[in-house]
Amino acid sequence: MRTGEVFGRRKLTDGTVVVLRAPRQDDLDQMLRFANSLVREKRKNTSLGILMDKPFSRKEEEKFLTGVLAGIRRNDIVSVTAEVAGKIVGNTDLRRQRHIDVLHLGRLGIIVLKEYRRKGLGKLLMGTALERAERLGIRLVTLEVYASNEAALGLYRSMGFREFGRLPGGIRQGTNQIDLVHMFREA
Repeated sequence: MRTGEVFGRRKLTDGTVVVLRAPRQDDLDQMLRFANSLVREKRKNTSLGILMDKPFSRKEEEKFLTGVLAGIRRNDIVSVTAEVAGKIVGNTDLRRQRHIDVLHLGRLGIIVLKEYRRKGLGKLLMGTALERAERLGIRLVTLEVYASNEAALGLYRSMGFREFGRLPGGIRQGTNQIDLVHMFREA
């Protein structure tokens, strides 16, 4: 995998054409807008399932993106960005564990802008990332999801993920407690 590598163009269920590609350094401003729009959405929808809780500065996002690009070059990170008409609308990262005994193990995270959810984009992002991860020898993938996020749970199950545990009250939002669901998928 190379930074900026294009994996293909696909159509979403509504006909929107999306480009799936690896991120690149010149994505910085788009990534910053993407991340901060998700932070704003979380303020309105606390069950969104993202752990970001405050807007990122450009410097913070630059540090994050630089780390992702370095991980891609080391074959430790598979990152797939979804772009529609020049705008980043989704991203998934699959990070390989770094110790010798667990190099076959990766952890997946995914996020899609609200207006692009339930159109097949999550499935496209995950499918691309999982296929690329297999090429790198990542054979076991884990993720975590809020138990209240039924749409995400459905997507993950449809992609072959199975629950292997729950942490009761693993997420706390004020007085509200939500179970944190742990899932895995074997290649």
